[in-house]
Amino acid sequence: MKKILFFLARLIIFSLLLVPLLPRFDLACRFVLVLITSRIMPTTEAMRAIPYVSSVKLYPFFALVLATPGLAIGKRLIGIAGAILLYLFMDFCMILLWRGVPFIQIPNPTLPHIIATNLWDMLGHWLLPFLLWFMIAYRQIGVFHSGEGAGHGA
Repeated sequence: MKKILFFLARLIIFSLLLVPLLPRFDLACRFVLVLITSRIMPTTEAMRAIPYVSSVKLYPFFALVLATPGLAIGKRLIGIAGAILLYLFMDFCMILLWRGVPFIQIPNPTLPHIIATNLWDMLGHWLLPFLLWFMIAYRQIGVFHSGEGAGHGA
C-alpha cells in the first residue's frame, strides 16, 4: 500500500510540474510538424494551422513515466523519445491523409475521415499513453500488484 501511495504522490507532483511545460512542448511539436510537412521554416501562422497535434495526449504518459519508482533513467529516456516519435508520426500521417479536422477545417467530411479522427483522438489520448507506459514499466507496475521485489519471477 505504501508503494502505491508513494507512486500516486509522485504522479500528482509530476503532473503539476509538467503543466507549465505543456505550451512549450505543444509549440515544439507544431514546429517539427510544420517543418516535416511543408519543408519550410515554420511561422506562427503555419504552426497555428496544423490540424493534428498530439502534444497534450502525451501528458499522462510523461507523468506516469516520470512518477514510476524504480524505472531506470535509460528506459525513461528511450520511452519518452519513442513516444514522442510515435505521436509525431501518427500526427504526420493524419495530416497527410486528411489535411484538416472534420467540421472545423473541413465542412463536409467523409465518414472514414470522421471515424479516423475520433479513433485517433480516443486511442491517442485514453489508451496509447497507458499501453506505452505499461510496455516500459511492466516490472515496476508488477511490484505494486504483488508487493514483492522488481525482479521476482523474471
